[in-house]
Amino acid sequence: MNFKAWRVFKESRMLEEWQAIRSKAQGTSAKNKNPHLLSRGGYRKLEEKILKQKADAIPPSQSGSPPQPPSPPSRHEKWKLARMRPSGTYSSDTAREISERIDALVEQSSQGQFTPEGRQDILAAAIGRPEHPGRVRAPGPGVGITDYFGSSSRQPSYSYSDTQRMTEEITKKVRQDLMREIRAEVRAEFQMLYQEQFQSMRPMQSPIEEHVVPPPPTGKLNKHLCAIISIMIEESSVVPASVVT
Repeated sequence: MNFKAWRVFKESRMLEEWQAIRSKAQGTSAKNKNPHLLSRGGYRKLEEKILKQKADAIPPSQSGSPPQPPSPPSRHEKWKLARMRPSGTYSSDTAREISERIDALVEQSSQGQFTPEGRQDILAAAIGRPEHPGRVRAPGPGVGITDYFGSSSRQPSYSYSDTQRMTEEITKKVRQDLMREIRAEVRAEFQMLYQEQFQSMRPMQSPIEEHVVPPPPTGKLNKHLCAIISIMIEESSVVPASVVT
C-alpha cells in the first residue's frame, strides 16, 4: 500500500459513519462474556489442528493398511479449546465455568445419564441458552443453524435446568392426581362400610326410628379404615417411571 492509499484509508476511518460502526462493534464485543482466543484462521484452523493431533495419536496398523481418519471434533470440544490458553487457563471465569459443565455433561453422557438430542447438545446444555437463529456457536462463520442441525422439529429445545423443572412439575401433578383419587376411594369405602355396619345394627326399625342419627363407627370400622388409608398412601408414593424419565 502506497502513501496515497494509506492516507485515503486513514481518512475513511475518521468519518462519523465509520466511528458509529466502530462504536457499535465495541459495544457488542464488550457484551461477550466468553471471548475466544483464536487467530485469523478461526475455528477452521482449530479443527485442522485437532484432526492432526488425533491422526498423530492413532497407532500404526499392524497390517500395513492406512488407518481410519479421525472423526471431526465435536462442537463443545472446539468451543472449549477456543477459549483455553496454552497454560490451561480460560479467557474468562464464565468460559471456565461452562467448560467445567461441558466436562461434567461428557461424563454423564458416557454413563447414559444425559442424552444429547439435536440442537439440545452438550454445548447448548452447558451454556443454558438455545442457539441463535442465524448462526451456530463453534462451527465458524457462514454456518447457519439449519446447515448444522438440519431442519428444526416442531418441538422446542429446552436447557437441562428447564428439563429438570418440567420433570418436577409433572411428578408433582401426578402425585396430586393420585391423592385426589385416593381420597375419593377412601370416602367411597368408608361410606360403604359405614352403611353395612349401620344396617347390621338395626334388624327392624319403625318409620320414626329411621330418622334417628346413626351411631358413630366402632373400633372395628376405624381399624379397617386406617388400614385402607395406609395402603392408599403407600400406593401414592409410587410414580410411574415413564413420567419421571
